[in-house]
Amino acid sequence: MSEGVGGVSGGSAASGTGPVRNPKGALSVALIALVPQLAYLLYVLMSLVSFGAIANGTVGGFIKFAFEPNLLSIYTVPLLVVAAITAFIPVKGAQDYYGGVVLFAFSLFAFWSSSDLPGMRGFQFGPGTAPRLFAGLMLALSIGIAAVGLAEGPGLQRYHWRGPGFVTISILFFALAIRPLGLVITAFATFMIAALGSPEQRWVQTLIIGIIITAFCCFLFPYVLGLPFQMKPRFMLQ
Repeated sequence: MSEGVGGVSGGSAASGTGPVRNPKGALSVALIALVPQLAYLLYVLMSLVSFGAIANGTVGGFIKFAFEPNLLSIYTVPLLVVAAITAFIPVKGAQDYYGGVVLFAFSLFAFWSSSDLPGMRGFQFGPGTAPRLFAGLMLALSIGIAAVGLAEGPGLQRYHWRGPGFVTISILFFALAIRPLGLVITAFATFMIAALGSPEQRWVQTLIIGIIITAFCCFLFPYVLGLPFQMKPRFMLQ
């Protein structure tokens, strides 16, 4: 794949025209920046709020609902700046650089998702403390990875869907199962589903690690962070 994406990998100035070195890479980053905002816009267009604004002719009201300002300032604009920078800089290690950019996007999205959650009050953690802490660590890590990709590293390789696919399924499972099944079952099952993403799993070690991580989550979320997660399945509480 690395041979066919010269505009993305940015291995040389010849991949673009004139001063633009990475047109495909910049376009890809810009697309990542715009997708959540466009999805939000589509959601608003399908809602009764937007239809009412259009019917009443209140264009200003429609624009107010159609664009999420915090998403625009926290996520979209920084990534558009990265896309503009990407277009004009030489990228020697495309795999590391664009991997860092994707992690950068995830960290910004996590900051936006937790922006309405209260943070620390004195020495007490709030619901938004842990997400912002992990997002900050991911942000710093992503910048370091992208910086390494500017200097050296491999080109883009063929993409494998198994790992990201099972991780995505595990996240969706956690979101759907946390209320009916409780934290204990959901945390363990989520880890095991994510573990299916690797073809080199050793299941004995995976089961042990899954039990340890489940126990850690059952201690961290309800007792350290004070989050109101129920531990048992809903049918056991009735």
